[in-house]
Amino acid sequence: MKKLGLIFLMMMTAFAAFGGGNKQAGGGEFKVLFYFPAPHSYFNDLQTGSTAWVKDTGNKVTVEYGPEFSINTESEKVNALVAANGFNAITIYPLPGVNGLFEELTKRGINIINIGADSSTSNPKGTDTTAAFCLATDVRQAAYDAAITVIDKMGGKGTLLNILEVLTDPNTVLRQEGVKQACTERGITYRETAGIEAIDAATQKATDILTANPDAMGVVSTGMIATQGLISVLDGMNRQIFAVTIDTEEGTLNAIKKGTIYGTVAQNPYGQTYLSLEILKAMHDGAKPRPGKYFIDSGTVMVTKDNVDSYANDINAMTQKIKNNLYTEYLTK
Repeated sequence: MKKLGLIFLMMMTAFAAFGGGNKQAGGGEFKVLFYFPAPHSYFNDLQTGSTAWVKDTGNKVTVEYGPEFSINTESEKVNALVAANGFNAITIYPLPGVNGLFEELTKRGINIINIGADSSTSNPKGTDTTAAFCLATDVRQAAYDAAITVIDKMGGKGTLLNILEVLTDPNTVLRQEGVKQACTERGITYRETAGIEAIDAATQKATDILTANPDAMGVVSTGMIATQGLISVLDGMNRQIFAVTIDTEEGTLNAIKKGTIYGTVAQNPYGQTYLSLEILKAMHDGAKPRPGKYFIDSGTVMVTKDNVDSYANDINAMTQKIKNNLYTEYLTK
């Protein structure tokens, strides 16, 4: 009987570690993972938020990234990290198909927040995912706004070129939709090129689409690699092009200052990570998500020559505003 009792005790201990050990709010150490699928400049920007949050709060964050943008790899890597470290909170850039993994992790008492992209495809947002929140840019709206800016600079007529990266990325598809909508509403001819994963392809495809549309005066580029290729092509052209891109790498900001491109859409990766960690800690301590508040727009700023040296102040102000309103808009104690 003593032997049977020992076996039963061991089984119950194992079950608690796997299935129920982290389900009680505030129960035990807060162990949080920040995961990104592969090395990328946007990961570096997101990491500024986790670094600041650790400095401000004194809490620990484990930062990991994978080798590739593959849902199978993301699922395997995250599962392995959770098994090895006992994380009870995760902030993650989700890839399409990740919701099955989220369901398994949520059943084990792990709180999850999407950052940078949305795993939910439902309407209303969030009803088909167990992630508690998504902190991201409203990428469709941001691309729409970028296109409208370009169309206005074009004088409201002509052809707009859209240079896209991979259409397997849900954000790329939403950006495509936003630019198309702007062109349809304004009666602008729309042309696109897509499938860009490397700088050589970006340069070649930017060259090809500009050459094939010699009268086009406007370009929207909604990816970091695509933007690098576009800038390198425009630098060597004697042609008036109004281009708006996305994100704020040094080369992009320099291109704005030189006048190579008109502007870029600054996202808020700092706030996406910082605020997601703030919310996960609050949930660990007992806070609950407010119904219908799954998607939190982290905000964007249009960067041009006029504010290229000061736009970060606007980003920081947006982050602080969301933080100030966490318990009035997104969480209940």
